[in-house]
Amino acid sequence: NRSALEWVVDQYAVKTDKRSGIVNDPNREDDPQYIVKLLGKVIAVSVETVTIVEKLPKLEAANIFMKKKEGYRIFRELAGAYESDRTDCSINHDEIIYGLDSKL
Repeated sequence: NRSALEWVVDQYAVKTDKRSGIVNDPNREDDPQYIVKLLGKVIAVSVETVTIVEKLPKLEAANIFMKKKEGYRIFRELAGAYESDRTDCSINHDEIIYGLDSKL
């Protein structure tokens, strides 16, 4: 992954096609400061993004993982409470839900 700044520098570099020899010059004759202004805007957006992200509440990956793990444990426990005549080891979620409803 590249940063936005790296992408702009790469896209707005003067390049010559090796096969054809055609020069691609993205500079604008009518606005020679265009790329400098564009880089300034990209940097401003990047700084603002960092500021916004730093203000977001911190997520605790361990807590998210544990909640997900607990959810799976509860599902397996409930699914195990439903006895099925199926012999192919597949799970039919509708059967489990209706079976649990009848046992609750």
